[in-house]
Amino acid sequence: MKQIRFLLAVLTAFVFTTRAWAQTEEAYAWVDGTTLRICYDTQRNAHAGTKYSIPWTGEYPGWWEKKGVITGAVFEQSFARYQGLTNASNMFSGFESLVSIDASHFNTSNVTNMAGMFSGCKQLTSLNLGSFNTGNVEDMSHMFDQCINLVTIYERLVIYYLVSCAELVLGDHLTVIGYDVIFTVLCENIVICIIIVVTELFLHIVI
Repeated sequence: MKQIRFLLAVLTAFVFTTRAWAQTEEAYAWVDGTTLRICYDTQRNAHAGTKYSIPWTGEYPGWWEKKGVITGAVFEQSFARYQGLTNASNMFSGFESLVSIDASHFNTSNVTNMAGMFSGCKQLTSLNLGSFNTGNVEDMSHMFDQCINLVTIYERLVIYYLVSCAELVLGDHLTVIGYDVIFTVLCENIVICIIIVVTELFLHIVI
């Protein structure tokens, strides 16, 4: 009798442990056709195909192997709850077929590294980063390197992107939209970027 009770207790504990494990939210990404979907939920095993863990190890994320296929990326609403990502470097680096990114639910509050994040995204023409919290970011080097068709960035904190602005192809015009002000910056070099943006900020404040 005691053995039966012991076995029942073990079985019950196993069932509860399995259920608890199954309900644990995970950060991951998966490819839905040509769209990369980035999630934080309990549905990882419900999706077909390869799932990629977040955060990733190594220089590039796992979905880098699909860079020739992916044309769109979506941070699902569930990902707004995830705060475990600190290194977002090279997240979309080299994704030459990528034409759109919905980053409205990308929680960047703990991200410290965004180096090369969008470098080589040659098909991107606009990017809305208005929801980004870049207060802890320490490295934004090469963030928009070789984004040769990127002409508009929607962003609250213009100053963070001055260095990346200088890395665009010479002569490209980058429009940064923040608050109610539109900044058109001729990205020939970092000095011109700083002078133009600071001047327009000054004039906006004075006026």
